[in-house]
Amino acid sequence: MSRRQAILEGATAAARLHYHLDVQHAVESSGGAIDVFGALLVLKAELLFRPLEGLLGFCIRANGRAGVMISTQRPLHIQRFTGAHELGHVYLGHTESLDGEEILSRGGPTDEREI
Repeated sequence: MSRRQAILEGATAAARLHYHLDVQHAVESSGGAIDVFGALLVLKAELLFRPLEGLLGFCIRANGRAGVMISTQRPLHIQRFTGAHELGHVYLGHTESLDGEEILSRGGPTDEREI
């Protein structure tokens, strides 16, 4: 799959998720905030916060259930970004993803699942 196709598929999935979560209403009623961690819980993902060495977070799926762990060793804005990133893995049904600092870079990842 090309990078362009991966971006288009990701954007389409994000639009579906925004509709499913009624993000427009949530943003309008909260003054602009989106509850990323609440969105993970709506999707029935197990969510844990723990200190992680060398990772910002990870997503794993086993027996049809998704789990996400977010590092507590980063400021809240990075935790929220990581949660949003892991939300994408959960929504797209990925089986596992270990995510480090590379998800923060402007150049972005090259793995199509990460794109």
